[in-house]
Amino acid sequence: MTKNFETLKTKVLELSKEITFEKAILEWNHKEIYRKAGSTCLCGHKPITNVCVLEHEDSGEKIEVGNECVHHFDMDFTGAFEQLKTDEKRDKNAEKHKETIDELTKIAEGSEEWEAQFLKSIIDCYKNGWKLSFKQHEILSKIKNNFYGVYSREVIHQLSVFDKCTDLSEWESKFLESIKQQIKLGREISQKQDVYIIRILKKNSLNKGDLRLPKEGVIKYTSEDFKSFKPREWQVEAYNKWVLMDSKATIEAGTGIGKTKFALMALEKNPKMTFLIVVPTEYLQIQWEKEIRSLFGDKFEIGKVGGGFSDDTKQITIAIINSIRHKDFSRDVGIFDEFHRYASDENISFMFYSSYRKVIGLSATIERPDDGHLKILKDYPICYTITQKEGIDAGYLCPYKIVNVPVKLTSNEQADYDKAQNTITELFPLFKYDYKHMQQLMMSGHSEAKDLNRAFNTRKKILNNAQNKIPKVLELINKHKTEEYPKTILFSELKGTADKIYTLLKKEDIPTGIYHSGLKTKERLEMMVKYSQDEYRVMVSVKALEEGIDVPNISMGIIVAGNSQDRALIQRTGRILRNEKGKTAILYQIYIPGTQDEKWARKRLEGIEKGIPITWGEQDYINYTGIFNAFKYMQGACKK
Repeated sequence: MTKNFETLKTKVLELSKEITFEKAILEWNHKEIYRKAGSTCLCGHKPITNVCVLEHEDSGEKIEVGNECVHHFDMDFTGAFEQLKTDEKRDKNAEKHKETIDELTKIAEGSEEWEAQFLKSIIDCYKNGWKLSFKQHEILSKIKNNFYGVYSREVIHQLSVFDKCTDLSEWESKFLESIKQQIKLGREISQKQDVYIIRILKKNSLNKGDLRLPKEGVIKYTSEDFKSFKPREWQVEAYNKWVLMDSKATIEAGTGIGKTKFALMALEKNPKMTFLIVVPTEYLQIQWEKEIRSLFGDKFEIGKVGGGFSDDTKQITIAIINSIRHKDFSRDVGIFDEFHRYASDENISFMFYSSYRKVIGLSATIERPDDGHLKILKDYPICYTITQKEGIDAGYLCPYKIVNVPVKLTSNEQADYDKAQNTITELFPLFKYDYKHMQQLMMSGHSEAKDLNRAFNTRKKILNNAQNKIPKVLELINKHKTEEYPKTILFSELKGTADKIYTLLKKEDIPTGIYHSGLKTKERLEMMVKYSQDEYRVMVSVKALEEGIDVPNISMGIIVAGNSQDRALIQRTGRILRNEKGKTAILYQIYIPGTQDEKWARKRLEGIEKGIPITWGEQDYINYTGIFNAFKYMQGACKK
């Protein structure tokens, strides 16, 4: 109740026919609303900004009440006033950015449909006062340049290289035309498109390095110029492309193809310079030191930072990113392993704290779902790419196949899944299928957003923890057992599921280790040593081993649960592809058919290149609930 309710009540009764306030308010209808600073409410309260005009149904008398007092008339215009406020703000912003909006409107009129839609969204950003993202700025700049016919030297050079491709099929010709248009507009070339571009260039005796602006007076190296080891053909070609790019560029190479040794070619050719090698984990820190020692012995002094070390005084420093992200570690040469990691909000600032004369970025898949890779590729563009399939064809990696294995949910899990899915189906359209927007509203207390978020979490938990997946893991491992168990790595999304699998395999006397962030550093390293030395035949992991592990004799991978990102699948296949004579690897994906789990599994496969055998298991599901009940003790053990 408002402070001056009695005053409001008295005045309303004076202007109404009825003698009770409850009946009198029914005589008044909403006429209009507006915002005007300094107004006075009928109750005498002032100043008010939100004004509601009410009109008597018989006399036509009009009164003005504030947004609080209007509630007494069983009316609520809070949302309407918020819209008025938004409209005022948009009008002011539109006036402020009038020239820019007019220009973009003109460009949109003569643009393709997607460009017009994009420009419309940019105009909305200006009107709403929203800041443009890095990617929006970049795309907008390219669209404007294309409209005015202004291209950079790099774009002109790339177009001239594509013009040299004359051995083309009809489809390839159309494909290249679309790529040239994308380049003019600055649109990102996708990984799949990149594969076809490489093939077309090779078909015409060109390579991806030819797309880089050439320089004069630069030494061109051959394999004979490197003495520490004999580099592979791709490594020499990539090194020359890196030099042509001012020695500041990114190498995108499938896991196991030889990124580490490629980077150490720079160490051999720049023996007097100081080096900083940045890695995301303790295990990678150990691997880099081991690789340097194997190639150069004690020629270089090595210091380490992170993982219990703090020696940054040596010529080579191998540092874990978490230990240095807020410090200046400027060196002559910076080598960044798993380069995509440093485009995150937590790590990107490190790239600006320090400076380097030369930079090598290394990644199997540089693209990030949040487009953060664009921030680092702006300064350190990709100078060479060799894909996983190309690595297999060249004999650098072993061949492999992917087998998708279905299992059912239990009846209780199915009921809970259906309930969560129904909630998602009902509520997600209310947020226009925008997950981030839903989360933002949830943080502000929006009840339906909370319900939807809870349903998403419940669905994911059910699929990741599905009981029938656990005994299926045991069945797959036993299926491939010969004299000993196959060297296997398992990937889970949740520690609880990983712990259950680990407990089950240990009970079956299968030599098994476990690796996740819940273990201490020393415990994780001990697990990996035992795994690499074959004391363990199986390693159960939770995301942490998607990157960096180097154990050549792993022949089988099992994905128990995962998300929709194809990066994760590419990284995980990389764990099993280290080459070994006569080895053929297999990757299993265990999924729940007819659910979001199957959609995620199929989405992940979009990142796999053509030519990799992919099969889907027969739809003869076995319900493992009975078997699983025999291992109920695990639930109690894991909770402890």
